[in-house]
Amino acid sequence: MAATGESPELAEETIRLITEWNFNETELDNGMTAYTKPIFGKNGNVTALIFLFPFGDPSFNSIMMEIVAYLPIVIPENDRLRVADFVARMAMSTVSFTQMDMESGVVNLKQRIFLKDKLFSREFLARIGDQVYSEADVIIPVLNKMVYTGLSAREAMAEVDANLGYSAG
Repeated sequence: MAATGESPELAEETIRLITEWNFNETELDNGMTAYTKPIFGKNGNVTALIFLFPFGDPSFNSIMMEIVAYLPIVIPENDRLRVADFVARMAMSTVSFTQMDMESGVVNLKQRIFLKDKLFSREFLARIGDQVYSEADVIIPVLNKMVYTGLSAREAMAEVDANLGYSAG
């Protein structure tokens, strides 16, 4: 509960829903609490984490929930600048926020959700999470094509779109 500040009822209900969604409570090396689970996608598996943060005045009974999907590819150092351009452009065209750590080469997608009182359900949380994981499942093959075949972002996206049945027009 310490990670969620002064919203005990909302935090307890949110944690209950997260654990019903089969996430496991984990203490990270930095002392933060996260809720984790692997997500098995068509194009690769992601590691999903959920963080809860206090938000605003304690009387608001509100928290910020952040769903993070870490992609199963580490971008090699010599590809990071090229991939960073793609990731930055993706960040502007997806519902989730896409980012890459330039030092480690790790790519992730994030979605932040403001939770107030009891205006959410397990289905709502799952729907938001599914959005993040679906976007990750589309980005994984693009990154793989960029890194392992040397394709440009445009070429990799066109191939992935064609495989998904989208026109590349």
